[in-house]
Amino acid sequence: KRLRDRIPRLAHHSSFRNGHRSVHLWTLWSYLWKGSLETISFMPLSSADPFGGIIITDWYSDGQTINERCKINIFIKGLELKTSNLKVNTFCQSFENNRWIDLPTSASQSAQLENAILNKAKRIKLAKN
Repeated sequence: KRLRDRIPRLAHHSSFRNGHRSVHLWTLWSYLWKGSLETISFMPLSSADPFGGIIITDWYSDGQTINERCKINIFIKGLELKTSNLKVNTFCQSFENNRWIDLPTSASQSAQLENAILNKAKRIKLAKN
């Protein structure tokens, strides 16, 4: 089973054993979680599941481009502060001929968001220490 599938069960325990040292699961998980939420705080949330590590925003338009909107899905897949433990999907649409049309997705935009989240999570961790 993947870690995020085990999180609800593990979250009931204050810690779990990793070799000889105790690792506080929620503390580690929360850096990526908080970093994600703070990075996208300008967007409305549609759904947020801290135990599954899933954040889904609602459609957002910045007011400057009212005929475009975007939404973001964030999946936290692990505890370590590294981009491989994050998956960000971005979706954008353009309003044309009275309907919303999907725009091509950008892998570089998703990677930039992943890096921004990771950097924010690292700053949160450093501030706690």
